[in-house]
Parts: sequence; C-alpha cells; structure tokens
Amino acid sequence: LYGPSETTLAKMFFRIEENVFQENQIIPLGGAISNAAIILLNAKNEQARVGELGEICIKTPFRSKGYFQDDAMTAEKFIQNPLHNDFDDIIYRTGDFGKLFPDGIIHYVGRKDSLVKIRGNRVEISEVEKTISDQPGVKQSVVVPIKNKQGNINLAAYIIAEKDDQTETLKELLKVQLPDYMIPAYIIEMDAFPVNLNGKIDKKSLPKPEESLYESVKYVAPVSALQIQLSEQ
Repeated sequence: LYGPSETTLAKMFFRIEENVFQENQIIPLGGAISNAAIILLNAKNEQARVGELGEICIKTPFRSKGYFQDDAMTAEKFIQNPLHNDFDDIIYRTGDFGKLFPDGIIHYVGRKDSLVKIRGNRVEISEVEKTISDQPGVKQSVVVPIKNKQGNINLAAYIIAEKDDQTETLKELLKVQLPDYMIPAYIIEMDAFPVNLNGKIDKKSLPKPEESLYESVKYVAPVSALQIQLSEQ
C-alpha cells in the first residue's frame, strides 16, 4: 500500500505474488484504489508518458484541506490540476517520483530531493543505492550528494559490508554496471548507520567523506631535518 497522510493514507496498492522479486528489488507501487486517481506530472506539468519520470500526484475526495496555519505550504502542495482549467480540481503533489510501465503499473523512483544533476546528467540516487546493494559482500548502502566548493556535485556512498576492505572491489564492479558520472567519488565503510528517533537513517549524521579519509590515514612522525622543520611551522 502507498499513500501519504495528506490524502488520508493508502491510495495505491500492488498485490505481491510469491517468489517474484529478487533481494533488494523495490516493490512497485501498483495502481490507484477506488475513489482515487494517480497523475504523473513531468517537468512541464504535463501527463508523463510511459517510461517518463513524473511526480506522483493524487486526486481523491478524501484529501486533507491543507497544513494548519501554513498557507504557503498548502498552496505549494495542493494545486489545481494542471491538465485542465474547466473546474476546481485540487490534486496533491507528493514529492515522490515514479514511472508508468507499459502494463499500467507505476514504479517508485525516489524523492524529489533524491534527483540530482551530475555533469549535466540527471541521476536518481535510489538507482545508485540499489546497484551498490546488489553487489556481493554489501549488506546495506546509502548514497548522498556532496557539493564541493566549486558548486559541483559528487556522490558519497556509505556501505555496511560483510567483511572489511571492500572499497576497491566494489569500485571495479560498479565500473562495469554504471556510467562514470554515477560512480560515487567516495565509498566509506561503516559498522552501522546512524538513525533518528523514527528508526530511519540519519543522513545528516553520516561522517563527511574528508573526515573518513583522514581517519584512515595513519600518522607518520617527521624523520628528516626538513620534515621536522616543516612540522614546526
């Protein structure tokens, strides 16, 4: 079942058959339940075509009226259906993105804030996470975008591996399965991910890639006269 609180929960469903899905495969969202309609809006606020990325919008008579004492957020999320102006037709923008497959089933792609542009290419972070999690020896992964001082975005992957020192092996495997711009610039191995009060991964508490790199470098004391002189500056 899929649906946000703003539309009084479940508005889509998918019936799961036995032995159909592989490990780490994302279950499709399916289709709308009764008294609900699902609209996928592309970047032009038009109905997304089959296979085209679109934001999931929900039309239902059971939606909430808005956010308490937050008119700006209400106006942003509860909008007039852009597909027509014949009458008042309010739909809710979920902030989730999906794709419609030829069989009429909608598949989840990721959150609005999980789509980033790297070197002019649109990257779906959830796709990178899934590819990493599918690799042998990787138990769990999370990928976050990192913006450098020049404003360019790189990806940092945090993994929980079955054994230590999986970074180089993982990089080689990813080179075969992902284009260069989707391969994380940093891969950090961790024993466990930090979680928030809801039990979800707290991405803000993940160590910065630079911090992890420094932690992995062992301190070597200066030896020569020049090294000692430089260390004292």
